[in-house]
Amino acid sequence: MNYYIKTIWGPHGDWYPKGKFIEFPIKCKNASEKFKECSGFLIYETGREENGCRGRKTVFATGKISRNQENIPENKIDWGWYVRVDITKKQYPKMECR
Repeated sequence: MNYYIKTIWGPHGDWYPKGKFIEFPIKCKNASEKFKECSGFLIYETGREENGCRGRKTVFATGKISRNQENIPENKIDWGWYVRVDITKKQYPKMECR
């Protein structure tokens, strides 16, 4: 079993992942392909600060790669690689802002 830790810049865990897709930057096709092969994944939010709110520095979701990889959104300029996922657990801690 191999797990993938997908990091996102804080403080955006409350809305991530959008829908049922994990997004990868357009320059990271290889990372998205490796992600598709994992047994499961964890999503970790960094401690970056934005608008007076700081990311929680925590794993807040777990999941598996969906067997259905059809009808994936088309590549866009910045975020171009999408992987359909099934979130098995999500618990985002309460956001504290200044």
